[in-house]
Amino acid sequence: MKTKQWNNDQELLTAAVGGSSIATAEIVLLLSDDAIRLAWRIMGTNQDAEDVVQSAFFKLWKNHEHFKGEAKLKTYFYTIVQRECFNALKKNKNHWNLDDLDEISEEISDANYSEDAGELKSAIHRLPPKQRLAIVLWAYYDNTAEEIGEQLEMNKNAVDQLLFRAKANLKKYFESKNHAR
Repeated sequence: MKTKQWNNDQELLTAAVGGSSIATAEIVLLLSDDAIRLAWRIMGTNQDAEDVVQSAFFKLWKNHEHFKGEAKLKTYFYTIVQRECFNALKKNKNHWNLDDLDEISEEISDANYSEDAGELKSAIHRLPPKQRLAIVLWAYYDNTAEEIGEQLEMNKNAVDQLLFRAKANLKKYFESKNHAR
């Protein structure tokens, strides 16, 4: 969607921060939808996801000089979104109840969303924040342990242990659900 007016993402961001409404609109269109989907998977509700993405845009604008164009703007922004999600989860110690999970299910636009996927979402949202973030990045976004480590500022071994604990907790959750039936 980028126009030929800017040669690269760094020029586009600089123009947007400098007051160009065209550049700003282009960035918002480029980044918003996927960023909200990412934040929603981590945070669990549209409202929380939108709040996180809004905060991430504020940080992008405020710290625009740190973007050197070495990665795509999308990649750089998703890193900000992921960190904002983790910070929000740590700050709020956010845990969802069954009412919240029902609301989440209603908000999903994917027609192929199955009951099993809803159970998985419920199980993921019961994980501690770091485990939740790691499992979402690994399962939904195909991040490697190294990539997750960069996002969470952890080494690969620590991420491997985090993913192991997350998977073990998910397994316990489903085993307890099966025994209850």
